[in-house]
Amino acid sequence: FTCGRKTDDVRCDTVTSSSVLSFDSAQLLPGTYVAFLNCCYGYDVIAASTKFKVTDNAKNPTTPPSLIDNPATTPLPTSVNNNASTIISTNKKKYKSGEIIRISFQNESPEIDDWIEICSFDNNSNNQMETKSCDS
Repeated sequence: FTCGRKTDDVRCDTVTSSSVLSFDSAQLLPGTYVAFLNCCYGYDVIAASTKFKVTDNAKNPTTPPSLIDNPATTPLPTSVNNNASTIISTNKKKYKSGEIIRISFQNESPEIDDWIEICSFDNNSNNQMETKSCDS
């Protein structure tokens, strides 16, 4: 959540209009991602970052990565607010696994339950974004 809370067990006490949040890229598989600023504990997208990549920093992995049988999926956003004063961005375009991803946001009309979501990015045959899994 934009207030810095990581779980649903405690509500945010204050509305946060801008901040920088840190995410551990080791929690993400190598690939291309987009960060979303979502409204009101829902999937209404307020702003989306540009694409960024997470790469595997292991030179000689000893254990191949395993796939999750049923990864969590998130509905695709229905709309994106193109308000120029509401933004979200990352501090880099490419991260090695284990690096900290710093996501900055500024929200003109913040709500108490706004939150940040990181979704893998893939183009389908219609060149539309598809999300495979997300991490908030």
